[in-house]
Amino acid sequence: MATNNIQEVQRIARLLAGLAHQQLTTEEKAELDAWMAAHPDNKILTQRLQDPEYRNSILSTWSPDAAETSLQRVKQRISTKKKPFYKRRSAAAIFFLLGAGIIFFQLHRHTTPAPIVYKNDISPGTNKAILTLADGRKISLTDAPDGQLANPTGITIVKMANGDLVYNITNINTADARDPHPQYNTLETPAGGQHKILLPDGTKVWLNAMSTLKFPQNFTGLKERTIQLEGEAYFEVAPDKEQPFIVKTSRQEIAVLGTHFDIKSYKEEPFTSTTLLEGSVRTTDTRSSRTCMLKPGDQCLTDEQTSAIRQVDTLSVIDWKNGEFIFHNESIRDMMRRIARWYDVEVVFRDDAAGNETFSGSISRYDKVSQLLKTLQLTGRVKFDIDGGKIFVGK
Repeated sequence: MATNNIQEVQRIARLLAGLAHQQLTTEEKAELDAWMAAHPDNKILTQRLQDPEYRNSILSTWSPDAAETSLQRVKQRISTKKKPFYKRRSAAAIFFLLGAGIIFFQLHRHTTPAPIVYKNDISPGTNKAILTLADGRKISLTDAPDGQLANPTGITIVKMANGDLVYNITNINTADARDPHPQYNTLETPAGGQHKILLPDGTKVWLNAMSTLKFPQNFTGLKERTIQLEGEAYFEVAPDKEQPFIVKTSRQEIAVLGTHFDIKSYKEEPFTSTTLLEGSVRTTDTRSSRTCMLKPGDQCLTDEQTSAIRQVDTLSVIDWKNGEFIFHNESIRDMMRRIARWYDVEVVFRDDAAGNETFSGSISRYDKVSQLLKTLQLTGRVKFDIDGGKIFVGK
């Protein structure tokens, strides 16, 4: 689909959501059919919607809540007057993201998949994390009530009603500002957890599952705003030319002034990646000292040997932040590492060949795991069983 008409995009988005709910009137169905006929360039969507067997099987896995959440994201993206690089996408891409599990898992054969066998279902992750203060105190953000959590010197730490953790500077005296040894706090998310934090300089950080962020509880008086990350986080850095923002991982050091970017640095992943969405950053390989200057849409990959830059679809990189799994020709083995972290499960491959199967598509991160696996299994190329906290994968 190629159109610059915002009202048309909004209208078709509503019709697609209505189709998922199976709530279209005869007139609305005719309107959607006419749109599909007028936009043959959107081949995948058109073909899948025209296949009743495929459409019904996909829509049967859809929950109304997921559809409504997805529709709201579409409205938010297309109503922004001036969008940064990572939000400027064609209408076809918008509709790719509309379906939290609709239409886009490609069927290579029209077979009836075997049912998923499971002894218990597994719920998705939630907002949960442990905050460790400089004095060693640990606070479970899952259990802590809303409101002020702690009040170290010059700082107030607050848990907001929406669950966000906020650091507010209240009163910094001269002696504290000159302290060359800042007090560090640590925010840690477990498997099946994520959390958002507003740092004392105004920088926003979204922390993915199984991640750790170590940061000064106050940046006042420091030459640089230096933090440490293990795992994955998305950053919206508050600009400050006098205090560059530095993120250190096991393989990279990332220097910025003010920008939006994602860092993935898990021990079990073969690469550490930094993906730039807005602004500019410089990455440095901590082993070779090789530097990379990134522009929006660039991703720097660093492994044990080297670093390289490539262009990527940034929306698929920050899918986790937007409540989705987006896969682009991704192997089931790579996919299951992401799924295992979010659902806090162990994955066992009964057949090594199954791990090499590749998939493309989008599905909500907030479905139960059986719903997600059912969508993948519709391809007829892979089979799942769930037993306790384990997912078994086979051909």
